Amino acid sequence: MVLPGLFYDLFSFQQNSCFMNSTVFTYQFRLLVRNRLFLLCLLALLGAGIYGTYYGRHFVEGQQRVLAGMDSVVQDRYESYQAYRSGLPDSLRSDIRAYAGLYVTAYAPTAFTALAIGQKDNYPFYHEVNGLKNIYEVDTTAIRNPAKQLAGNFDLSFVIVYLFPLFVIVLGYNVLSEEQDQHTLSLLAVQTDVGRLVRSKLFFRLLVMLVLSLVVNLTAFAINGIPLRMIWSMASWCTVSWLYIIFWFSVVYLVVMLDRGGSVSALLLGGLWVLFLLVVPTVVNRQVSSLHVREQAQTLFNRRGDLPRAYDLSEQEITNQYTKLSNRHNLPVLSDTSALPQIMRKSYMVGRIQADWDNRLGRNALEATFGEYQRALDYNWVNPAFAVQQCFNQIGNTEIGNYRDYMLAVEHFENERAYWLYRLWNDPLFDGEKDLTPKFAQIESHISIRTIRELWSLLFISIGLWLIAITRKL
Repeated sequence: MVLPGLFYDLFSFQQNSCFMNSTVFTYQFRLLVRNRLFLLCLLALLGAGIYGTYYGRHFVEGQQRVLAGMDSVVQDRYESYQAYRSGLPDSLRSDIRAYAGLYVTAYAPTAFTALAIGQKDNYPFYHEVNGLKNIYEVDTTAIRNPAKQLAGNFDLSFVIVYLFPLFVIVLGYNVLSEEQDQHTLSLLAVQTDVGRLVRSKLFFRLLVMLVLSLVVNLTAFAINGIPLRMIWSMASWCTVSWLYIIFWFSVVYLVVMLDRGGSVSALLLGGLWVLFLLVVPTVVNRQVSSLHVREQAQTLFNRRGDLPRAYDLSEQEITNQYTKLSNRHNLPVLSDTSALPQIMRKSYMVGRIQADWDNRLGRNALEATFGEYQRALDYNWVNPAFAVQQCFNQIGNTEIGNYRDYMLAVEHFENERAYWLYRLWNDPLFDGEKDLTPKFAQIESHISIRTIRELWSLLFISIGLWLIAITRKL
């Protein structure tokens, strides 16, 4: 008979219950409005959200300025090359495409990057692709991250993940003890169900936090100029925020129903904040970390200069190695048997073999780090802060999985462009303008099915905590 009683208690719409909730809401609203400390904390949290938004916007604008500068560099090279070509005879410049060897791919920030920087500042965000460079070399871009080394990224996702739970604790830890301190608990116990009163007070404060998070999020969307066409991403961001707030109110509700007094409740909730946001992520990271594998892959990549080079291979070895490439192109039969076309073909094959060797080493180092991230996702059911943060990072296109997808796309584009350039410069029957020119398109992120599953687990945990708390009688 316990479960029917629980559902009756949860979904009862009797007139006296509605009247009590209305009375509690009115009283709680007046009480909170008159509480200067509450208003100060409210303004501080709102200010932190706005500051985090501008912090992320400043970061995004910095990357956008760098990318705009790269466009200027490419344009200057193009104009210089055009000036050089203008002095060549028509017979030499007629088949030359001035822009052929210059292309920059960008891991450009999206509209939501400013709200969740994630790991966006840990990796290169542009690469100059010409078919010869190793795209996994970090010197292809400047990585400056002093702010994160000192204190971390204070973006909006940081405010939601770390500061919102503290405000939830401040709002809810004393919903029962304040009645005890005012010596009104005994009187209330005679007139009504104290457990229902606690739920009503917590529900009102939950509504306050949900409205506050909505205001902060909508303000952040407006500041960053996020268009309405991204309404699904905006709704996803708000939903993740609300689920996280509901989870923390469930934790507060369970601790309050232990009835250990306001001081003990505050200490317990503070300890749980440290547990969920500091201890559990650290333990999970140590559990999934494959430091030996990652360091081995990185060391091998750093010492790639000591490995055999494709340029030292014999012609037969070059042919054999090229045929083993998984992403190779079948080269057309040479109609010109002179020495220059043969040299150009050999140079192309050697370049693709060396690029495949170098990229494989760099990819292994990246895959080792990505593997740790994937294993960490398996612990999201006990690691709510990480689960919520990785959801925000997916929306912002700033997690390591997004960077991995970008690098794989750059690898594919580099291979296609190298082949296009080879045909452009060596095949007189190939028209680089009429034939399909390879284009690089950034892959936009979306919340994956796995992420949705982890959010459902967070919701179920919240419901479970709520039901456990309801069974306790005061």
